[in-house]
Amino acid sequence: MTFIGKCLAVVNLILGIGLAVWSVSVYANRLPWYDPLPPAETIYPGHKPANFAFLREELDKHVRAAQAASLLWTQQRQRFEQLEQLRNNRLRGYEEWIGFAKKGNPRDNGIGFYEPVYDPATRLLDLTPPSPTVRRTPLIGVDNRPLQGADTLQDQFIRDTNELIKLAQQIDALRNRFRDLSTEILQTEDRLRRMVEIRESVQQELFYLLDAQWDVYELRETALRRQRQLSQRLAELRSTP
Repeated sequence: MTFIGKCLAVVNLILGIGLAVWSVSVYANRLPWYDPLPPAETIYPGHKPANFAFLREELDKHVRAAQAASLLWTQQRQRFEQLEQLRNNRLRGYEEWIGFAKKGNPRDNGIGFYEPVYDPATRLLDLTPPSPTVRRTPLIGVDNRPLQGADTLQDQFIRDTNELIKLAQQIDALRNRFRDLSTEILQTEDRLRRMVEIRESVQQELFYLLDAQWDVYELRETALRRQRQLSQRLAELRSTP
């Protein structure tokens, strides 16, 4: 038992010495958690001191970064909401101007197209609708009149096309009538020419008959004078004894 006790005492001594050495080593190489933050020039590149002051500084840095990011996000969100509101307002404005381009502006004699106007502050198109107080320069068409809405122009084009078709049909009908009248004129001229020829022939025959009538009249007068002369002579011969 004495030998076993000695062995245990030796083992206990060795373990005690080892634990003492390990405790001293752990204490000597402990992390400086509660030490103040060392100067920046004493920290080697890539080396991060492990203490609460450094962690607190990193935490404060991340908190400030989070606050800055949160503030920037709030500002950007407000900016986004403003831009979204501006986008919605401009979409409504574009819809109104597209309506003018299609149907015409009912407050401005149906004009559909205007000269573009830009806002010098935003350099965007000014979408303020024309009104008696806000005048805009209308675009002029080929007829030197303001252009109307596209639908109005299309309706006018359809009406003009239908009127053109009607006029073309009338022109065709008049051409056919002109052709018929030309044929009638030629036929009438031919009849007139033949009538003139007949008239000239009749006049020539009439002149001939008149000349012949005068000849017959002269012969008749001569015969009557000769008859009177002969009758007078016979009367004289009868009266002579």
